[in-house]
Amino acid sequence: MSKGSKNGSLALTVTDTVEQLSGDRINSSQIMEIMSNPDSVILIGLKTSDILACVHIGKIGKNSHIGKLAVSPHLQRAGTGKQMLTLAENYGSVNFGLN
Repeated sequence: MSKGSKNGSLALTVTDTVEQLSGDRINSSQIMEIMSNPDSVILIGLKTSDILACVHIGKIGKNSHIGKLAVSPHLQRAGTGKQMLTLAENYGSVNFGLN
């Protein structure tokens, strides 16, 4: 997923990666690096103890970067990813002071 601004409007490209990717997209040392950065968080969507989705948000200068969005296959195309993106945008605004 990529997100950018074009002439003040939001450009959003979404790809269904289930069929395109196999194997690990991130390893444990990369996760530890993200978690040790005070300007970086991983938001996790839970239902009881089941992980349903996650998204990474990091502060880069005066901007935030949202990436590594993952949603459980059985919840894809059900709005879960959109909810996680909204949470990430709100988190960046409130905790990183970004618009």
